[in-house]
Amino acid sequence: MTGTPDIAIIGGSGFYTFLEDPQEIEVETPYGKPSAPIALGTLSSAEGDRTLAFLPRHGRGHEFPAHQVNYRANMWALRSLGVRQVLAPCAVG
Repeated sequence: MTGTPDIAIIGGSGFYTFLEDPQEIEVETPYGKPSAPIALGTLSSAEGDRTLAFLPRHGRGHEFPAHQVNYRANMWALRSLGVRQVLAPCAVG
């Protein structure tokens, strides 16, 4: 993995599998800990490789219900890594 992630995905645990060689890092923030360590990895496409960040919204084991997610810490942590855009798909039901 090389490069700084400028795009992050905040989503469910199913997203772990689409990054190549993910490396998890712990990020400290003034707001406490993010939902989980942030995974940095490579996404390969026809246009080339890109480094992305992934953060599981509700934690690795879904330990945080929506009203207990530390959203400020999540965003602070991603921005501190260089992320400029966040994709955060949601599914319910």
